[in-house]
Amino acid sequence: MDKRTSGKHMTNIERPFPHTPHTSYDDEIDLWQLAVTLWEGKYWIIGVTFLCMLVGFGYAKLSDEQWESSARVIEPDYNRYQEILAYTRRLEPAFGNQFGERIKNLNFSNSEEVFKHFITLYNSNDNKREFLKNHPAFQQQVKEPQNETALLNNWTANISAASNKNTPDEFELSFMGGTATESQSLLMEYVQFSNNKVAEDFQHNITSMTNQRVAELKQTLKTLESNTRNRVNRDIERLTHSLAIAKAANINTPIIDPGTKDEFDINLGTRAIEAKIQELKSLDNLAVIEPTILNVQNQLSAAESIDLTGTPAFEAYKFIQAPTEPLSRSQPKTLLILLACMMIGGIVGVVIVIIKNSIRTHLQSSK
Repeated sequence: MDKRTSGKHMTNIERPFPHTPHTSYDDEIDLWQLAVTLWEGKYWIIGVTFLCMLVGFGYAKLSDEQWESSARVIEPDYNRYQEILAYTRRLEPAFGNQFGERIKNLNFSNSEEVFKHFITLYNSNDNKREFLKNHPAFQQQVKEPQNETALLNNWTANISAASNKNTPDEFELSFMGGTATESQSLLMEYVQFSNNKVAEDFQHNITSMTNQRVAELKQTLKTLESNTRNRVNRDIERLTHSLAIAKAANINTPIIDPGTKDEFDINLGTRAIEAKIQELKSLDNLAVIEPTILNVQNQLSAAESIDLTGTPAFEAYKFIQAPTEPLSRSQPKTLLILLACMMIGGIVGVVIVIIKNSIRTHLQSSK
């Protein structure tokens, strides 16, 4: 037997496949075939794209419209703040030397602090919720009580005050509503609502500070009167001992130049000591002994007579651009929605055509 045929024959499975070099020509054929496939399925692509755009157009028309009104504000002018400063001056007689420091701690000492307080309140979620819950426009949107919280969160997210990057002292206020007119009206009302809140806080702080000052002065006066009364009682007790010593020494009249001085003042004589004791016992006006009492009494009288019933004209901001009625709606953006739907529809259409062609090719090759 020939040695070449005596070995085991190589099967088809074990025989290696011939290597076919890959060329760019195959890629060109694949790309051309893909282009032909897409061209043949162009009506599918166009149809799916049109359907997606139709859905997007329907969504844009059926969605609730949102219109955003805006305004720009800065801190109030010095002249506009004069009435507030004059109002705080009413407290000066009650505080004396402490007036400047107390007003500074009030955080209403200048227009910059007042404006910061206004912006903080404008962005406060609690302030937004309080305004919305009491506004008819919001109440009309609340169809079911359990949806109120979600609706509140949605509305509050559309209310903001943001500083301008180029001009940090300038803030842009915005408010979204269902119509152009409504958004402008809501912005005006919310600005006034926040301004009134600042005025209420100012009035509350002024009143609290005044009441606190009255309580401080009353306590100071009580302490001074108590200390002075104790001092008078000690003097009476000391003079009582002085009287007994003077009587024992038979000193009835004052000694003009005794040469020595003792703590019981027996040099005054019994008559003077008795008169002094009687005067101290009948003393009602303790300010004669302690003049500070009179100053405290005057400050207390001034503090109790302060009239805080009238609130000054309060403007915590100044418009450099008043709220305007928007010319175009903010949401939904129909053009962007249609463009997004067109892209999605085109991609889905291409995928459908490729899958459809792959299935058809597979079925033809299996026959």
